[in-house]
Amino acid sequence: MNAEDKNSHDQPATKSERELYEELDVWSLQDKDPEFPHQHIADAYAAQHPEECLRPIRLAFALAGLYLHAEKGVSGRNIQRLHMTMGRRKQAWPDFEWPDEDKLRNITVADALAAKPGPERSARISEWVKETWQAWAEVGDNRQLVIDLLASYGIV
Repeated sequence: MNAEDKNSHDQPATKSERELYEELDVWSLQDKDPEFPHQHIADAYAAQHPEECLRPIRLAFALAGLYLHAEKGVSGRNIQRLHMTMGRRKQAWPDFEWPDEDKLRNITVADALAAKPGPERSARISEWVKETWQAWAEVGDNRQLVIDLLASYGIV
């Protein structure tokens, strides 16, 4: 074994983005913040990984949650309640245009997790939501599709 091989084994494995998400997810479920950042985390991560949204409802809910927080200041707890309301009615979900990946990932789960727990992390999560929403909102009719979806439920 040469020195280069040995050194590569001495380095800790880098966590995948999914593993970082799961770590932040656990923190958010244990956090007692009434804002309920867990919902913002779930929505931002899903919107940054649309390839993992196996059903169109997941991306639609994620983008609705991002819009509501980024543009209307709605709390994670209230977004969760709105998602439950929306889930009671079957419908065709919008066909969103995906943003370029380089615009979609200006802030990631790693950035949110790196922030100190408490107000600093909450602020970073909110920035993550806003940046991710902006990437989607700038593409095609995505913003209007979300507004129309929410309007069909009497939410906006």
